[in-house]
Amino acid sequence: MEIRRIIGIVIGLTFASLLITQQSAISAGMMTRTFSFLSDDILPDIWVVDPQVKYIDDLRPMRDTEYLRVRD
Repeated sequence: MEIRRIIGIVIGLTFASLLITQQSAISAGMMTRTFSFLSDDILPDIWVVDPQVKYIDDLRPMRDTEYLRVRD
């Protein structure tokens, strides 16, 4: 009876550590995805986007007049 209890504790701790590691990896991956678009493109001194953009994957092209105004 005592050996079953020890095996159960070891299996439970192993499963818990697996879940903790998996969730922390998912969190780290989401954080990397969130700021990677800024860290990958380090050339511009200023970042210009449409004021209506709310999410990282929301791509809206700029009009030519806005692009030329910012470029000069």
